[in-house]
Amino acid sequence: MKAVKSLSWLLAPWLVFCSLPLSSCLEQDQYQNSDVAPLSERQLQAVVELVTGGDLAAAEAQLVELCSRHPDSVEAHRQLQDLRRERLSAAELERLYTDELQRQPTRAMSHYLAGRAVIDRADEARERFEQALRLEPMNPWPSVALAYLARSEGDYFAAVSVYRQALESAPRSARLRWFLGSLYLDLGLLVDAQRELQLALRLDPSNVRPLTALGRVHHALGRKELAYQTLRRSLHQLPEQSAGYEPLTRLYLEWRCSDKAMAAYRRGLELGTEPDPTLEGQLRALQLVDQEGAAQCKAPSWSAGVAGS
Repeated sequence: MKAVKSLSWLLAPWLVFCSLPLSSCLEQDQYQNSDVAPLSERQLQAVVELVTGGDLAAAEAQLVELCSRHPDSVEAHRQLQDLRRERLSAAELERLYTDELQRQPTRAMSHYLAGRAVIDRADEARERFEQALRLEPMNPWPSVALAYLARSEGDYFAAVSVYRQALESAPRSARLRWFLGSLYLDLGLLVDAQRELQLALRLDPSNVRPLTALGRVHHALGRKELAYQTLRRSLHQLPEQSAGYEPLTRLYLEWRCSDKAMAAYRRGLELGTEPDPTLEGQLRALQLVDQEGAAQCKAPSWSAGVAGS
């Protein structure tokens, strides 16, 4: 009996450690990201430029090469599939990835891509994503896909549940934290969004997209200058992010910076942001006031060396 008591005493510090908040546990493990190291957006930028220039054949050839050299890169395989989706019929795309699945039935990537190929048939896609998740529980992408299906059906409770369940298997997945934080942001759960996005950045500082989402959180919470510094820092590192220009436009609008606001809005449109007639009307009104000499830009200064997270 004394031995049992002694053992309990020895275990007590470990039990206390395990009961700490996740952030404390992450700190003990130096925020090691459990995701497979992805290709950076810079590595894929050459492909994006080829697509933008209309040279789809060269882009596809380059992606095929990238997928061959990085067979576990979901990012490269996703871009290749999306490019093929543009030039193949739905039936051809499905057949291509179904054949690949039959050749490699035990590979999670094959099930995941086969699910994406039939994404418009939710039940079939869900079955394939679930199988991919069973084969690789630590892989965040099948869970991201399942959450996407739930969200597209309007079931936000299920979408959040998918991420939370996935995080039980992979609590140090930067991608899961990023996507869950972004979902919380869209749902207006700003404190929860901030927590998840900050964890995502600690786990993977090289991915600046969570930083953009964090800037949007700061803006929604009324932390205007912090939002501005965060968004500028993020867009300085990766200017091709369409999501960062809408909140930046609104900040410039609030600070009565008509030229900067219009430039940010137009840049967002160039990158694929949907037009916002109300915002456009506000921008034109500010330009009119500016022409009359009544507007004065009050935006804070910014430099690349300023931390904004």
